Amino acid sequence: MLGGKTAAIALAVEDRARPFVVRAYAGDPVGDRLAGSAAAVAALGRARRTPAVEADPQLLEAAKAAGLTGPVIAAPLHAQGSHGRVIVIGRLGERRSPRPTCACS
Repeated sequence: MLGGKTAAIALAVEDRARPFVVRAYAGDPVGDRLAGSAAAVAALGRARRTPAVEADPQLLEAAKAAGLTGPVIAAPLHAQGSHGRVIVIGRLGERRSPRPTCACS
């Protein structure tokens, strides 16, 4: 089972700096954190299922930026006359702060 806790639907927008925006979600409040993952899947042009997104070379950077971990299913949504919709289902991991270094002697 996927065990996804978050689902988001992102829509393409006419903005080069931010080509996708999240318009609907269920689960963890994501804001636009998953927009980069949606853009990566849209660029692939096909559905993507991976057991560990943090080890997937095609989605790694976008997943890392979103804090997405574990299994992910994402797919472009095609409907007659509409383009630029992507659904992303997965889990948002905890954003970890870098561990402090010890200045011990």
